[in-house]
Amino acid sequence: MEQFKLNATRIQFADDTDVVINPTELTSEKERFELLASSTLDGLLLCDSERKVLFINNSAKRILGFPVDKSFVGESLENLNVQCFTDSLNAAQENNIHEVNKVADLSENHTKLIGFHLEFARNSRNEQIGWLFVLRDVTQNWQNEQMRSALTVASHEIKTPLNSMLSAVDLLLDLDLGGLNPKQNHCLRVVKDDIQRLNRLLVDLLDLSRFEEGIQFLERRRQTSLVFLVNKVLDSFRTFAKSKNIQLENKIPKSIPTFKGDRDRLQQVLSNLVENGIKYSMPGGSLSVDAELQDTIIKCRVNDTGVGIPSSDLQVIFEKFKQLDNFPSSSSRGYGLGLSIAKQIIEANGGKIWVESELHVGSTFFFTIPV
Repeated sequence: MEQFKLNATRIQFADDTDVVINPTELTSEKERFELLASSTLDGLLLCDSERKVLFINNSAKRILGFPVDKSFVGESLENLNVQCFTDSLNAAQENNIHEVNKVADLSENHTKLIGFHLEFARNSRNEQIGWLFVLRDVTQNWQNEQMRSALTVASHEIKTPLNSMLSAVDLLLDLDLGGLNPKQNHCLRVVKDDIQRLNRLLVDLLDLSRFEEGIQFLERRRQTSLVFLVNKVLDSFRTFAKSKNIQLENKIPKSIPTFKGDRDRLQQVLSNLVENGIKYSMPGGSLSVDAELQDTIIKCRVNDTGVGIPSSDLQVIFEKFKQLDNFPSSSSRGYGLGLSIAKQIIEANGGKIWVESELHVGSTFFFTIPV
């Protein structure tokens, strides 16, 4: 088969080991095929024109639930009892089709889904020698897609009543429906905070789902001023910071040039970092945002005097649902999605994000943006 023909080369196997092979050491085309096919993570099954199995690798056996220690070579394809294979091969031969791509459910309850590609198998002289099945377990991909779809529908369904409840609470707090005593006012503000937390969670989950689908929605790129963005973000958190006696400061030099980026998404990143810095700080602390130009890169720093991040968490802090155990107050604990989304936004803008921290001293989050 021409696509498996080797020159003297280095072959890398699935476990990252490699070996240099000289084709003169291989005595047949079958050996060349088996050498490569046995190491691939995709399942491969080769049968001749009479549907006798010529080769099946261990990956295919595992995907199909077959014993790995059994050969199967020489057996009829029908005897393997994989109905989707025989049906697809029958349809290909009846309709003179050379390639077939399908997804099949081996379990009838969506717990074992495989995607497979069927095509003519040809030798180095371009003569058909049979049929080649290339298969892959796609169960997890299918389940993830179903979860994302369900999440999107559920999120939109939940946001509507949440927004209605928020409007009703705002009416009560604005005293449009009559006065409130201090205890009633406090209870309603707790309800409002919880509704806003749930709304933020829904937005984060939808953003995460879109990023994992490859939808990065950065089509709103335009010339952006970092000074303007930081001022806008800090202004939105001044009331929150004042309630904890935390000083906010914009130290961005006016010499920092504008750049082309998605303003809304970068504001989302800054908001996440600033909000975390305030939440993780004890009363009387401070938070500042600074930046410097390094060649064609803007390097931004968000520095706080918070509780700090343990060194063991520095490598995983940007993973989904990661939360710190040394949080000063469990009442404001989030869901561990904000930094994961921030990382994807910055990387989609062509930059990098990381953190340096010292326990009981504070943390500095860095991110870069190409100019």
